[in-house]
Amino acid sequence: MPYNYNMTEAHKTGKLSHSELYSCLAQLKQSDEVEVGPMPGIDAAVINSDNIKWVYAQDPVTYATDKVAYLSFIINANDVVCMGGVPEFFLSTFLFPNKVTPEEIEEAFSELQNVAEHYNVSVVGGHTEITPGLKHTIAMGTMFGRVRGHVLKPSLIRDGDYLIQIGDAGVEGVSVIARHKKTELKKFFSEQEIDYMEEMLYTPGISIVENGLKIQSLPSVKCMHDPTEGGIYNAIFEMTAASRLGVIVDNDRIMLNKYAEEISRIFDINPYKLLSSGTLLVSTDNPSEILNMFPGNSSVLGQFNSHKSATIQKDGKYIALKEVNRDEILKIL
Repeated sequence: MPYNYNMTEAHKTGKLSHSELYSCLAQLKQSDEVEVGPMPGIDAAVINSDNIKWVYAQDPVTYATDKVAYLSFIINANDVVCMGGVPEFFLSTFLFPNKVTPEEIEEAFSELQNVAEHYNVSVVGGHTEITPGLKHTIAMGTMFGRVRGHVLKPSLIRDGDYLIQIGDAGVEGVSVIARHKKTELKKFFSEQEIDYMEEMLYTPGISIVENGLKIQSLPSVKCMHDPTEGGIYNAIFEMTAASRLGVIVDNDRIMLNKYAEEISRIFDINPYKLLSSGTLLVSTDNPSEILNMFPGNSSVLGQFNSHKSATIQKDGKYIALKEVNRDEILKIL
């Protein structure tokens, strides 16, 4: 039965809830070539065509108002890598507002070509238009590439596997906030610190492509997931929901960027529910292998279990995680 939207729910910002999305996706039919199709917590599709497995990912950039070409490219490349694919081809759509200048359009395409060239990806098409009613540019992308090893997916996770984090959470959120709330941040940080936070988009960066490609072919790696909207808490929830397993995560083991902590206190938001591209969550039955590859930049968060719920252990209490449909950044942008 289709989900019965009411006016309040239909006009929320943020992602659809899992129950809303399940209802919509249930109407879609798949061919036999679809190995991994659409479902909540799965960020890319896998198509098996003539014994070649292709990974397709599609996502928009709706929060940010600058560097949208770069963001659109990276977030889709991340999703392809997390499923075991190698980014090869990209389709890009730009919806520009009426106030856009020719120079800004040229800059978006230059930005796109620079990042595509860096990752050896061909931009093969897309769509560009000036759209009425927009306050800022909306960028959307579709990345696809072939699987060179094995497909990574939540259904491969087993009871007893370990959940590992690579890279600090909150990096993406910090960079976006620094680019949009510079005036407010000047009361608390120096110009040099704010400039550094802006550049966190690139260093340490929001890409997991390099780290993901290092480990995606390891037999011990079952699944990878990159936290985006809703932060690392939502990513943990999505992994358990998609795998139909549970996990108990020690909150003290979550690696959180120090500026994410400080900015979250200033704006009274939860840093664990903040945009976190650049972080990689990995399920594996050999944690030492991953930890040795990323010394000082990885942490074992917990082990998967059969209880079908994501739980955070914090300050001696156990807190059940719920899906995060609205990223914390929307409270301040």
